[in-house]
Order: sequence, then C-alpha cells, then structure tokens
Amino acid sequence: MQIPYIHFLFDGTMTEGLGRNAKHVYSAYRKMVKSYEKTNQLMTFFRVNSWRRFVTHKIAERLIKDGIRLPRVLDAGAGPGFMADILNKEISSDVILMDYSIEMLENSVIDCDKVQGLFEAMPFRDGVFDAVIAGFAFHASIDMNKSASEFARVGRAYAGVVSIGKSSNRLYMLLGKLYINYMIPLIARLSAGKNYTEFKKIGSIYRHIPDNARLCMIFRKYYHVTIFREKAFGTIYQITAKKKTR
Repeated sequence: MQIPYIHFLFDGTMTEGLGRNAKHVYSAYRKMVKSYEKTNQLMTFFRVNSWRRFVTHKIAERLIKDGIRLPRVLDAGAGPGFMADILNKEISSDVILMDYSIEMLENSVIDCDKVQGLFEAMPFRDGVFDAVIAGFAFHASIDMNKSASEFARVGRAYAGVVSIGKSSNRLYMLLGKLYINYMIPLIARLSAGKNYTEFKKIGSIYRHIPDNARLCMIFRKYYHVTIFREKAFGTIYQITAKKKTR
C-alpha cells in the first residue's frame, strides 16, 4: 500500500522542499534499499555514523538530564532505522520508525514498531513523543515548513536532525553541487551496481532544498535551536533543538 498524495502537497503555494519532484525521489529510495547504507558510508568517507552519533548523543543528554525514563522517540524518515539504533546504544528508548518507504522499514536493523507516513502529515497525536530525530531524511521533505511544523506538533520537547544541506557560501555551494552531481553518481556506480542511477536523483534534492541559513530559520519558527553545525563544506548540517512553549 502506498500513501496517496494529499491535496496540500501540490497546491502551488510551496516554495521550499521537493514539491512535485518528491514522487521521483521517493521512487528512488524504494529501489536502493539493499545498497543504501553501503553507498552512504562511501559517499561520506565513512563519517555518516559519526555525524548521526553527534546528534543522537546531544538528544540523549537532554533526555537523561530531564530524568525521562524510557523516552518515546520518533525516528522520522527512518529508513532502516540506523539513527534510532545509534540512539538506543546511548539511552534505552521506546522507538517508533516512520518512513514513506515500506521497503526501507521491512529491512530495519532494530526490532520496534514501524509506521508508514509522510513528514507533512504524520499519523500521530499531538505531543506523543519526547523527541523526534531524523537522520539523512529531512532533505526529502515535500514541504519543509509543514514538515518542521509536524515535528513540533507530534514532539513535546526535543528534535535532532542531520541531513543533506546547501551552504550559503557561494564557493561552498558550488563545491557541493559538483560533488553531488559528479562524485556521488561515480561512487554509487561502484557500490550500488545497476541501481546507481537512483542515487543520481540526489542531485535533484540539492537543487530544491533551501540554503542552510534559511533551513535554520524554518526550524526557529517552532524550536529554540541549541546547536546548528555545518560539515563537509555545508553539504551536511546538524541541528538539535528544544520546542518552543507558548
């Protein structure tokens, strides 16, 4: 079963996110399940887990400091659940994996509840999670404003995100574009075999996402951003944040 595209996704009002291009990117993610993590490791020169771990460590620190025992955590855009798996090595938590791709969820690396869903319309009650984490997924938002809003709606305290970014620095932006458009397809061809063409669609993600400064502003509508870091010439960003209270 595939989630139907809901009406607001293509209502012509979006300015930030994949928009209509999402259907091609989501199709690619469904086809790259077996080679997803291997190629991820190679594309990041084996730094992907250290970038994930930085964010999960900061979230775990906050949850422990708050004295929350067995926090309920949503791994949004979880894929096979690598982000949640790293978090669980730091703090025992009640994790739910959510992803659009059933194929990714079926290949999860941890045993927990799994839900198919979209960032922009999460199938959860308000404030049900102590924290929402997302590892290399937020860049695939159809509408980043709606996604950030939903993170804040279903989470009651913290958010932690590591994802593909785009530097506001023009030189770094150009370097990122060259790497994503030329190096990633080459690496994917070596590691993903016949599915390497699916990784080329990451280039379309880079074209559609806002720069990191704007991305941070989107999160600041709903959160107090406690950490915002750029890595690898701005092609990666890390955010930890605490939800604003009214």
